[in-house]
Amino acid sequence: MNRYRFGWSVSLFLISWTMLVLPSGAQGQYVFSGTSEAQPSGYPELWDWEYCITLTWDVPGISTVSHFDVLLQLEECPCVCDFFSFAALDVAGTSTGEAEGEPCTVEYWAYFTCQDPSIPGLDVPLVKFEPLELCGCFPMYQGSGTFCFFSNWPPIPITDPDSLLVLKSGDFVGFGELTGVLPSCTCPTETEEGSWSGVKILFR
Repeated sequence: MNRYRFGWSVSLFLISWTMLVLPSGAQGQYVFSGTSEAQPSGYPELWDWEYCITLTWDVPGISTVSHFDVLLQLEECPCVCDFFSFAALDVAGTSTGEAEGEPCTVEYWAYFTCQDPSIPGLDVPLVKFEPLELCGCFPMYQGSGTFCFFSNWPPIPITDPDSLLVLKSGDFVGFGELTGVLPSCTCPTETEEGSWSGVKILFR
């Protein structure tokens, strides 16, 4: 598929979806953005890079956040769904939250997938961060957090920052801008494919 045609299709879908599901209370006040940075991994024997995304959101009209997606801009990478190099710690992120009216810290787990089935039409490579929901602590309509994962695919600058972030809350889906870097397409050679598959299964 022509990548420009694909880009226009995705952009139109995201714009239309956001207009349809944006809560009335969020009109003119919607805030959702982030920055992605990469640094050498603290586990060099396993992973070359650690990617950390810092998010800020303020979406009046919703209650709690069910999850965040980070779209990886790897739609044109032919091997991404089978061989994307991905790992995450048991606690892959933290954010502000609330438990029975009191502030708390929300913990998240993460995984890589080529679609988000909870959002029809969002069939692109992404990393999904879901709250662990410990002790009744949930991310609320307003907050900030940092979310990380590991990969051997080296960073490249983000070329199109619009709509790379997804925030879901019930039936509401909102999109935000992400600046910084994301993993580049780094497909293994034929001799590497077997070992890469094993690593992915081991740490998924």
